Amino acid sequence: MALTARGFRGTPETSVTVRTSAGPMDGGQIRATGTDGGFVVVASGRGFPAPVIWCCDREDTQVVVESDGRRGAPEVVAAALDGTRVRMLARRATGGVLISADASESAPRRTEAGFPGRPGPRQAAMARGLVAWADTPAYGRGRVVRVGTPTDTGVRGVRSLAQPGPVLGLWAAPGVVVAATRVRGRVEVARHDLPRGVRRVLWRGPAVPPLAVGGGAVAVADGRRVLAGRGAALRPVRTARGVVAALATDGRRLAVFERGTVKNTRRRDARGRVLPPTRKVTVVRLVRIP
Repeated sequence: MALTARGFRGTPETSVTVRTSAGPMDGGQIRATGTDGGFVVVASGRGFPAPVIWCCDREDTQVVVESDGRRGAPEVVAAALDGTRVRMLARRATGGVLISADASESAPRRTEAGFPGRPGPRQAAMARGLVAWADTPAYGRGRVVRVGTPTDTGVRGVRSLAQPGPVLGLWAAPGVVVAATRVRGRVEVARHDLPRGVRRVLWRGPAVPPLAVGGGAVAVADGRRVLAGRGAALRPVRTARGVVAALATDGRRLAVFERGTVKNTRRRDARGRVLPPTRKVTVVRLVRIP
């Protein structure tokens, strides 16, 4: 299915439906890597650990690589594809755990390793060959972002990236970590290009904005003004027509998910019930990052 400047065109090649009887879902993460179309979904919910699904093998089969609804089970807070392995960072009451599993039904090899941290909500991010997190001490949110390389046996090469305030959110792509921190009552979004990790502020505002990182680019929605760039500065690339719900980028292109309303073309549905004059939709706009 192609995504053009006018939206989606064609028929979806792979349709993925995520359902669970463990409880109500409230969103999730989608992490992709490479050019083969593979991706991982962390289907988060309220009151139960999120299942993790990999898609897809040569027969378009989805594989649940992690699912444990028992009380006290590890809660997956970040995941990424790393070659043929799915890396997952999970939280237990006693601390973090790094889980790795093959993205295949034919070889479900699974390992667990100790993790040198205890990240809080929205304080962890993973990408191919990279994990970033901020520990949450008893007295408040962490002020240091730690990065390392996840493996089957643990995290290697851990280093620290000092932050000027509490960490409110983390995003990661190969070679790049983006942190949102609270500084003097406002939010700063800064990027760290690895391995040096120098902190460069990209944006300041009143709250954590919709944000995406990928292919060396960072994009931020400042209200309806969408900014993006690959270096130390962001430039306006679009003015959204509706509320920006989410962003996604591969470094060259940026997908802007805009919420809005359209007129109903029919007055009644199949059961004869009167339809409202408008309906809510989400429109994907594709723009090029200069």
